[in-house]
Formats: sequence, C-alpha cells, structure tokens
Amino acid sequence: MAITAIAAAAIAGSATMNAQTSVKTPDVPLYFQGVGPAVAGSASVDHLPKSARDFLAKHFKNSVVTRVMEEYADDRGYEVSLNDGTDIEFDQNGEWTEVDAGNGLVIAQHLVKALLPERARKELEKREVVAKVETLKRGKSGYKVELRGVQLDDYRFATDGKLLKISD
Repeated sequence: MAITAIAAAAIAGSATMNAQTSVKTPDVPLYFQGVGPAVAGSASVDHLPKSARDFLAKHFKNSVVTRVMEEYADDRGYEVSLNDGTDIEFDQNGEWTEVDAGNGLVIAQHLVKALLPERARKELEKREVVAKVETLKRGKSGYKVELRGVQLDDYRFATDGKLLKISD
C-alpha cells in the first residue's frame, strides 16, 4: 500500500508540475487555425500591393478578377485568376512572377512584348513562336517561356533577354 501511495503522490506531483510548467510554442502567425498553419487564404483585389493592382489595370483592364489568393508559405505572394482563365502570380511586393494563359490559350503578343526583354521577344519572333507563348515566368536568374503546340516548348532567357537554353 505504501508503494501505491508513493506512486499516486508521484503521479499527482507530475501532474501538478506539468500543469505549472508552461510549454513554449514557436512563434505562430496570426493566421494559424486548427491542425496546421494556413498556407493560403482568400483576399480582395484591394489587398494586393499597389504595383500588382497597377499591373492588372495596365495589362488586363478588360478582364475581371475572379479570385485573389494570398500565399503565406515561404514564398509569400499572391495568385490572381481572371475571367478568361489567365492566372497571374505576384511576389509579396506585387511584382509579377508568372503569367499563365490557362484554358489551352496563349498570351496575347502585345503582352509578351510588354513583359519580356526586347532581346528575348526578338528571339521568339525570329523562331516564329511568339504567338504560341502559353506561360511566362520571371525569377532572379531570368525568364522561362513555355510554348503551346511546338516540340521545343521550353525557352530560358537571362535577365537581359539572352537565350540560354531551349528544350522540350
């Protein structure tokens, strides 16, 4: 019986100690809910950085924004969907990082001209594929251009527009 009392006291002491011991949790962002942190959430166009709103007004003035998602993960940013199927990604500062025509379409040539360095655009024109651009991606090391309906459909350009690689 003495052992049972000692064990009960130890368990009670442990429970008391655990109840008094505060567990330090890592810094959790305010958008944490439920079983894990949120990685994206709905937002309004007004929530986009000014440069993203200006980009949409300049290049997509006849389109309607149907969805805005704010990404909370490592590469914070925004994804915007338009009524014509176009998806545009912006970084946290509102600079475009990807434009995808969506729905099996291609990006209008005037937009390709506006978004790519002149040297890259001229290379695509020379190869007669500028009218087949499906996706434009912009990163720190340059541009990736994905084409629709051609065998060699992946072009990589440096930030100055120099052609680096063509692949399928």
